[in-house]
Amino acid sequence: MLVLDGLKPGVGRNDIGRLTLAISGHMSGHLEELIRASSAEPKRGPVTCVIADHNIAWALDVAKKMGLRAIAFWPTSATILMTCNT
Repeated sequence: MLVLDGLKPGVGRNDIGRLTLAISGHMSGHLEELIRASSAEPKRGPVTCVIADHNIAWALDVAKKMGLRAIAFWPTSATILMTCNT
C-alpha cells in the first residue's frame, strides 16, 4: 500500500496533530516531484505557479524553492478567518 502522508500503515490517523506534522514534513518532497514530472510533460507545459490552501503553507515553501510564483488562499468564510485572528 502506498502511503504518502509519512505515517506507517496501520498507524491511526485520527490524531490531527500527528497527521499534520507527518504531512507537513513528508509531502513537500512529493509535491516537488509532482511539479517536476508535470513540467516535463510536453502536452502540459511547465508549472508556473502554485496556488495553495492557507492550511498547507509548506506548499508555498516548495514553490519558493523551485522559483515559482505562489499564493495562498483561505477557502472558508471571512467570518471564520476573523475568529482565528482575534
